[in-house]
Amino acid sequence: MPTTRGLSLVSTALRVSVALAFVLAGVLKMRDPMAFAEQVANYQLFPTLANYVANTLPTIEITASLALLFGKGPLRHAGAVTLFALLGVFTTALVRAWALGINLECGCFGVGSTQIGVWPVLRNMTLMTAVVLTVLLEPLPRKSAFATKPSLG
Repeated sequence: MPTTRGLSLVSTALRVSVALAFVLAGVLKMRDPMAFAEQVANYQLFPTLANYVANTLPTIEITASLALLFGKGPLRHAGAVTLFALLGVFTTALVRAWALGINLECGCFGVGSTQIGVWPVLRNMTLMTAVVLTVLLEPLPRKSAFATKPSLG
């Protein structure tokens, strides 16, 4: 049976890995927002929202990553849930574009990202698994049903 310390080290390694990947992705997208907006539009999902997505998504990725990395309790879990949701949307968009035969860079790390296909999908699934494991390995403490409420005086 793994020790609590061992599980904590695994969780920390996963959190750091996921957070660094998303901070890097966000920073690289911020370097050229116009090119990233073009990549978003190339997915042909909601092309009219491409500029909005390109201008907001990197900040969301970085903020959620910092919450996952440095946050405690509910804030850490909020970062994890946000990153998991983003990965779900990204993976769905990747699979959709791939199924439609749209040939494009995934845009995951800004300009120069890999082409859509099996590797970006597997990478996203791996990151999703890592995010879930961080939450499972460091669950939020549960409040006791018998906890006393503080008195006013």
